[in-house]
Amino acid sequence: MNKDQQQKAILLACGWRLKRQTNLGDDRYNPITVEDLWLSPDGIYWPQEKTPDYLKDLNAMRMAILTLDVSQSNDFVKWAEFIAERDAPRFEGRWWRFHMINATCSQRAEAFLRAVGKWAGTDAPNAPASPCKLPLPSNHPAAL
Repeated sequence: MNKDQQQKAILLACGWRLKRQTNLGDDRYNPITVEDLWLSPDGIYWPQEKTPDYLKDLNAMRMAILTLDVSQSNDFVKWAEFIAERDAPRFEGRWWRFHMINATCSQRAEAFLRAVGKWAGTDAPNAPASPCKLPLPSNHPAAL
């Protein structure tokens, strides 16, 4: 998916709706224009350039991630781990957490779209297992 397709898919997944508005011009100085407006979940219309930029803004991406349900959140974590490991395979074992925490907006956007089933690529169609190669410490809540 290219960046525009990713941006549009995330907007739609977060409850935004695309509306096409046609302004009929009254003379040659006011030509007919067609403008795409986005209706926010709050019911406010915004031009494309004023919508959240999920591929460049970590705060916007965080708000998108907060819209996920529990199952999607679990898939998001798996995908974020997989993508972080894929894009920075230099470190082994416990270092995958470092990469996941420092994932870029683009990496998080890909994980988000894969978690909600909107990724249009053909690679890795199923959610991967966790890439963590070390067992959890015995005092970790998930290991108890």
